[in-house]
Amino acid sequence: METLEKYSKIARLLVKQWKGLITNQEREELETWQAADARHRALYRKIMSREFLANKLEQEKEIDHVATWLAIHARHLARKRGRIFRRVSTVAAALLLACGGIYWLTGEREALLPVATIVPGESKAELLLPDGTVLRLDKESRVSELLATSARAVADISPTVPTYNELRTPRGGEYTVTLPDGTSVFLNSESRLRFPAVFDATERRVSFSGEAYFEVARDTTSPFRVELEGSVIEVLGTSFNVRAYTDESDARTTLVKGSVTFSSPTGSVLLRAGEQGIVDRAGRLNKREVDVELYTGWKDGYFAFDRSRLEEVMRDISRWYKVNVLFEDPGLKEISFSGIVKRYGDFNTVIRMLEMTGDTSFTVTGDTITIRKIGKATPPRSGPRPNASE
Repeated sequence: METLEKYSKIARLLVKQWKGLITNQEREELETWQAADARHRALYRKIMSREFLANKLEQEKEIDHVATWLAIHARHLARKRGRIFRRVSTVAAALLLACGGIYWLTGEREALLPVATIVPGESKAELLLPDGTVLRLDKESRVSELLATSARAVADISPTVPTYNELRTPRGGEYTVTLPDGTSVFLNSESRLRFPAVFDATERRVSFSGEAYFEVARDTTSPFRVELEGSVIEVLGTSFNVRAYTDESDARTTLVKGSVTFSSPTGSVLLRAGEQGIVDRAGRLNKREVDVELYTGWKDGYFAFDRSRLEEVMRDISRWYKVNVLFEDPGLKEISFSGIVKRYGDFNTVIRMLEMTGDTSFTVTGDTITIRKIGKATPPRSGPRPNASE
């Protein structure tokens, strides 16, 4: 297997090629790399076409940026002994990460169209209380105090009748809440969590749709159950990710630690750490071993993809950046993408990294991204184009 050191070396050779400082021996090494795979040659042509970078970057600064980027991802690799990238089959996919790091950390700013209004999501949600009050939340909101006040009010009015709160995150939103039992829930965009104002003494049951990461407070006398559409997750105390969007073909539970039982009308599976349960719309259950960081990275500020279909990648991008995606050719949805995309990064840089996946161009008009094959006619780019020196 190629190592990150090898990818780093290729990235440095590309930098030296940009600067015209490459030696004959280094040039031969770069040519050998290109000759090994047509995808390497295609990637080389794309990178070399960004000529303004050669005038913008200083060699030591670039190398430092690459090293910094690699160090960040080395920490991710170390946590799972590099399993995410061991399954990436080509140097081109991994080099995409290294070269993507140059674009990401050097602030490459070539504009497609004005994208100043396209920004990452933020901490925001709506909380619907049992009395019908709707509260708009941001990162400064004291949710625990609001829930405690609501629970006291409910207990005074109807102590024996279950009442529920509902937390909803919009497109481009995320939110973290601590439930009455001490369980922490990190909600991703377009998610909904319904939970009792006061948990029952024998059961802690919530209903959910969207994506969330649960850190369940342990209580052996009161199981914690998450109801999805057509399935149930049952735990005592553990950490897991749930992805159950209503517009997707299946629901997935990815276990980080502990154990959970994942059930549907057709049966159930017991999941251990590092396993994922999948239930389709017909209720059929399967489980498999996975790299959990691919499914939990969003909580830590990045998207991680391993040979993911471009349609799936863009679905996550569109939810987080509040953009619409149009594929001119349906076949482009099947392009494979492997890489790590900074979740709070510059939108234009994200698009540039995605463009490096293949012979594709991404045109941004307002809040719509049009993806087409390179070679097809594209509308002229508009808006100010920053100088390379900016």
